[in-house]
Amino acid sequence: MSDNDSENGEDQQLPPLDYDELDDEQRFPKIERQIYEAIQEAESKHIEANPPEGDDEPEPFDFDGWLETYQESNPRIDVNVIKLVRTYGIYAGKRDEDKVRIGDGETWYGNGDSYKGEFSDGEKNGHGLYVYKSSGSDAVDAAISKIAAENEQVKTLVSQDKYNDAAAIVKTVLAEQKLSSTSDMRIVLVLQYGPYAFYDGDYLNNLPHGQGLMKYRDGKLYRGEWKDGDRHGFGKLLYPNGDSYNGSWEAGKKSGTGTYFFAKTGSTYKGTWANGEIQSGTWDMKSGVRFEGKFENGQPHDSKGMISFASSQSEFEILQGEFKNGRWNPEQAFESMVEDEY
Repeated sequence: MSDNDSENGEDQQLPPLDYDELDDEQRFPKIERQIYEAIQEAESKHIEANPPEGDDEPEPFDFDGWLETYQESNPRIDVNVIKLVRTYGIYAGKRDEDKVRIGDGETWYGNGDSYKGEFSDGEKNGHGLYVYKSSGSDAVDAAISKIAAENEQVKTLVSQDKYNDAAAIVKTVLAEQKLSSTSDMRIVLVLQYGPYAFYDGDYLNNLPHGQGLMKYRDGKLYRGEWKDGDRHGFGKLLYPNGDSYNGSWEAGKKSGTGTYFFAKTGSTYKGTWANGEIQSGTWDMKSGVRFEGKFENGQPHDSKGMISFASSQSEFEILQGEFKNGRWNPEQAFESMVEDEY
């Protein structure tokens, strides 16, 4: 090597990269975060250029092709580190002496999802927030998020934690743009958590377990008890159309006592449920008519059912008969029962 080559720095070996250096913002390993953000940016551009049609799955991202290009620009970064980041994501937080995640921490997963909360033995245990970015956002939630990002008044109110006031403005804009209407609660949650599905609550061994709030991609909202990742115990599920179920759950299905409210008609089913279906109880209609008896496949179905309805301000008509296949066959004439006065 000539003196001139030495002076120009040719063939000088650069120091090895420090993979343990942390960024100043969120304390992620600096190089890992650089890799992660590059992958996420590339995947986002790929989806924008190849949007899926309807409910179709998006066209697969060519990671190997991207990796080859990325390595050409970043030859010093270990390819195995890049692949690990792609598979497992990155983590900022406490670790024990064996590098296992413990205590408070934050993970950005390879698929774009994220978790911020408590860990023990390397698993989600305790309270935490998981955001399901990989599932994408519903059109309604995306519209809410877009309004929140562009409307200065909404941005100001959100910065002041005045979510209900901000939600009222968003709802007005949605109506003006003739977009789908939705509940105030859903708007507030999008303003607080963003447009993606999420779970905010207790975890045990990586699964929702205890008390928690889940917002699903399609707009359903559940707040209540969980066990081993399923709705289990007591909780309330609010549907996008305004319907709701408030009651007991077992292994993710309505089971025990509960009440289902039909937003369109104002009627309710109240009674005993099993395997997601009402078995017996009452069907109260907005008009004041009530069916009491057994149900089958979510419909009244009983050879000894009873219907009552108000015939005057203080009297109820009682009629017993068979309710089958959606048809009511009374077995007697009307009988009147006088309502007790208090």
